[in-house]
Amino acid sequence: MILIWIFTGLVVFGTLGFIANKKGMAIDKVVDAGPGLAFIVYPEAVSAMAVSPLFSFMFFFMLTLLAISSVCGSWEAMISAVMDEIPYLKTKRVWVMIASCTFAFLMGVPMCFDSGWFLFNMMDTRTANSIVIMAFLELIVISWFYGVNKFMDHIEEMGMWIPTPLKYFWKTCWVIVSPAIIIFITITSWLDKEPDHFLDYEYPPYAQFLGKVFFCHYFFLNYRYSIVKNKRRP
Repeated sequence: MILIWIFTGLVVFGTLGFIANKKGMAIDKVVDAGPGLAFIVYPEAVSAMAVSPLFSFMFFFMLTLLAISSVCGSWEAMISAVMDEIPYLKTKRVWVMIASCTFAFLMGVPMCFDSGWFLFNMMDTRTANSIVIMAFLELIVISWFYGVNKFMDHIEEMGMWIPTPLKYFWKTCWVIVSPAIIIFITITSWLDKEPDHFLDYEYPPYAQFLGKVFFCHYFFLNYRYSIVKNKRRP
């Protein structure tokens, strides 16, 4: 896994360096992190390669496979959770999948319009921030309140053997290191917070309010799920 990260970093920064040298600008001015890296910088770099149509096809085919695999995994997890909460729907699994996928498709249609890039950036930014805070809350609840030793025992009960040094490493990360890093990232992002914008466009007040709704809905859904789960316990 570490080798994959190193290789990925070499590819990303090698590509950014090539584009920066070609345009005669600093590497941090080439493009911001996000979809522009995949749909602007990489295609431009690939177009400069020999047999560029072949490499372009391979690159976007890879992106398509990555998107499909990510959607299948996350969507299957969501559908399985719904089936567990509403057992009646298990006999209607095919129709539930069709209905949910149709709904997701319709929700994604606006992102195909001219303003879709701005809508996608707003949703991506807000949901990413909420996921980080949810991860922090999960770490605190599981490691500090539920008990990291008890949680580790549950992992071993599932048949996973964990070496003792790795146990101490995981416990240290869950209890101290990861929460501290998330707090640092959150505080620094809030200190540098600017009005929501994309490129040179600043979102209007109603769009910023909608972004805050995206940010809060994760907390509401998790709270609602916890309430329902506790009520069903004997």
